[in-house]
Amino acid sequence: MPFDALCLRLVPARTVHGFSYAANASGWVLTVADAYMSELTAREPGFAGLFAAPCCLPSSTEDGLEGQLERLAQKLVWIAPGYAAAIEGYPQNDLLLYRREQTL
Repeated sequence: MPFDALCLRLVPARTVHGFSYAANASGWVLTVADAYMSELTAREPGFAGLFAAPCCLPSSTEDGLEGQLERLAQKLVWIAPGYAAAIEGYPQNDLLLYRREQTL
């Protein structure tokens, strides 16, 4: 499945996948546990359709999704009280940012 920069690639659990990138490409990969995604879609049914099949969701704002992932990376190396609570909201917020972009 071809894709261009500024996108969110969603690949459901247990889906064989691999990616080829152009030379000098940069970006982020975030792997989220299937159990967490099941819990998230149970709480927020509007996200369930995003994980039914592999898809590529275009993003119009580089700072929105990329900024979120940069902040998540910073939190993942921070071990202190509240660590789990600090990182739990990042995947949810990324999806929320995407959904909001699509409704504008």
